[in-house]
Order: sequence, then C-alpha cells, then structure tokens
Amino acid sequence: MNSIRIALVIAVSLTLGLSNFARAGAPGSGNRIEDLEALCEGGTSNGLPCFADDDCHGGLCQVVTDGTLKKPIPMTVTLVVDDDTGEWNRDEEEDDIHTVSVLLEFIVDGRRRFLAQNYMNVKGEDAAALIKNMKQGVEIADLPDSDRRLDEALAVAAKKDKGIFDDFLFQRADGEMEKKLRHYFDTTGNFVVTETRWIRGFSNQRFNSLATVIQARLSVDITPAN
Repeated sequence: MNSIRIALVIAVSLTLGLSNFARAGAPGSGNRIEDLEALCEGGTSNGLPCFADDDCHGGLCQVVTDGTLKKPIPMTVTLVVDDDTGEWNRDEEEDDIHTVSVLLEFIVDGRRRFLAQNYMNVKGEDAAALIKNMKQGVEIADLPDSDRRLDEALAVAAKKDKGIFDDFLFQRADGEMEKKLRHYFDTTGNFVVTETRWIRGFSNQRFNSLATVIQARLSVDITPAN
C-alpha cells in the first residue's frame, strides 16, 4: 500500500449506500461501491444488475466475485492512529506529526498470517514541506474528489459508522498489501471489504499523546481484476 495514499475502505461522512448488499451489510464509500458489479441472486430479477436487495424483488443483491473462493475471507484488522507521534522520551522538536499503522490478520491454507504497514504523509520537496505534510496527516482514500485525512477523531467515529474499513483497505493505488494477498490466495482478482462484522478492542486516546486503536472483523471478497 502506498504510504501516502491510504484508502479507508476507510470513510466527515464515512458511509454511503452499501448497507443493503447481502454480503455488504456495513456502510461504505458510495463512489467506490458504484465500481463493483452486483447481480440479483434469486427472486424475479435473478441475474439482473442491482445496487440493493430491494432491486431484486425477493432475491439478494450480491457483489460479483472472481470465483476464487466460495465465501468471503474473514480478516481481523487493527488500526492505530496517532495525531502526535514522537520520540520515546517525548523530546521531539516537532509535534502534531500524524501516523497510521495497519495490522491485518487472516488464515490461509490452515496457517495464520499477518500483514502490517505504517503510513505517513511523506511528500515534500524540502524539510519544511515534508514537516507540513506530516502534520496534515495521511490521505484516507484514493477517490477522485477526496481530500480526507485519517486522524484520531475520524477513527473514533469509525467505531459507530464502520464504513472506514471499506474506504481504506486494498484500494488500487495502495497495492503492496493486496499484492501479498494475491500471492497467498493464488488469484489475480481485487480484494474488497464487503462487510464490517464487528468492531471491538477500542481505545480512544485522542485527548492525550497516546494513539487511538480500533480493531474490526471484516468479510473480504475477491472481485474480478479490472
């Protein structure tokens, strides 16, 4: 994943329009979900394109997968967001430096795997520009009209809204983590968060120098490569 452009599936409105998908019970990015193909399964509209279950007249609206798996992949993600990253002894010269860390846990072929990445906004032609960008924080989404930054307040809101995970994981411009997943699952498809099943292990530390932590259980589908 690109260390400057973090998506959250991420995610302030975090949520738009995903709640009626049979496999996508949690809200998500409206712009992103429009790019996913979905068809009615069952009902009088079986096989027809859809956006929500209501479009299927007795059937379910299902995201089209690439056929690699029979059911979504359960994954646990831990998100650590710090608005004031510093040295061990808190003796840094600059404060308000934003960082985001992601830990993804899943099981494949009977083995538990962990993928992890740290993110900072490290753009800048000189030291002054670099520090300014690090203080602005990490961009949250690879959507054309997005200028959102992932900070602790947004992470706290995600505990209720959940859609933040759809906005930040596995976006096309953030390919390192997804490339590794393709290796593990032997696929060329795209990984998409289609449901946030629960959020717990929550620690809201945004009013002091410690980081805010949220942990969630996700359902991840593999959609056809585009």
